[in-house]
Amino acid sequence: MAWIVWVAVGLAVVFLLSGLFGRLLPSWRYPDDGKPGRDLRLDLFRGFIILAVVITHIEIGGPYSYLTLHAVGAITGAEMFVFLSGMVLGMTYPFAIKKFGEWAAAIGAWKRARKQYLVTLVVIAVVFALRFVPFLNTDAITTFTDRGTGTGGVGAEGRVYDLYPNAMQLLGYPPPWYAIRQFLLLEMGPWPFNIMGLFVVLSLFIPPLLWLIRRGFWWVVLVVSWALYVFQAAR
Repeated sequence: MAWIVWVAVGLAVVFLLSGLFGRLLPSWRYPDDGKPGRDLRLDLFRGFIILAVVITHIEIGGPYSYLTLHAVGAITGAEMFVFLSGMVLGMTYPFAIKKFGEWAAAIGAWKRARKQYLVTLVVIAVVFALRFVPFLNTDAITTFTDRGTGTGGVGAEGRVYDLYPNAMQLLGYPPPWYAIRQFLLLEMGPWPFNIMGLFVVLSLFIPPLLWLIRRGFWWVVLVVSWALYVFQAAR
């Protein structure tokens, strides 16, 4: 929590200084022509996120891993991808509405969510199939060892969780519905890819959320978002 607070304060200071320098030194401002295109600032941020995700997931100790695990608070890379995706969609979706219309833009967003969902199912199935390849050990990504930092506390440290519960039941004929449901709801899969479920759900809600925001009901989105957060935290 101390890291989160200090990082938040540091970002606030950088934000204020950027505005000050932008006024004093106009040549330092990022050129904004109002057209959709590549934003080099986002490209730089995206590159840092990719580097942070790789360093975090290979779990090799060192100064770089310490930086990616601690210097940005509780964020280890994947969460920043969610944040960046939301920012980019907020920047590009209005242009899609202006060019194709609101309904066509919504259809495009839902098609993107469908593609993400299908790709996730394929990855889950491929990793599961790799378990049957001789001399190939997939436990590193199909199981997860508790570090003692989750809801189970220190007492759960060292506990190993199977991330493919009931997956073997899918090979039966006919496969039981509970196993099919877990597969379709993305309740199984390799841990480095588990955030894709969140991506799919948020992608489905992009059109209705931006419909509210474009009509001035941003406060409804904010209230519902915080209410869901408090509800989940209090469970």
